[in-house]
Amino acid sequence: MRESFGGAFMIKLALIFIIIYVSFMAVAINYAKAFRVKNGVINILEQYQYSGVANDPALEQMHTYLDSVPYHYGNNVNISNHCSNQGGMLTENGACIVTKGSEGSRYYRVITYISIDFPFFQLHMIIPISGETKIIST
Repeated sequence: MRESFGGAFMIKLALIFIIIYVSFMAVAINYAKAFRVKNGVINILEQYQYSGVANDPALEQMHTYLDSVPYHYGNNVNISNHCSNQGGMLTENGACIVTKGSEGSRYYRVITYISIDFPFFQLHMIIPISGETKIIST
């Protein structure tokens, strides 16, 4: 009886370790993906000298880029609330662009998100990842 209890305990311990390891790897991969998307959007905004108008070519290029990468933030309302609180514009793919600076020289803050949802525990959490462009003179 003693050996069977010890074997069951070791199996439980191994399963807990595997679950923690897989969870850590999933968060790390999603973090790297969100970081890469943020840097790609910043590069596009700087390259096309984004002016903040609705029909800017930078927006079209950014939407093309966001459609080509596998970045989907899910259907989390916390993301739209966070972006609105920051004063930004949320793209349809989940990147938030916040305009900073004055009229002559602007810079943009790009925020991408990692969405962690555990519906069983009613836990919906977002992790924002942000970066800023260089000053873009208009």
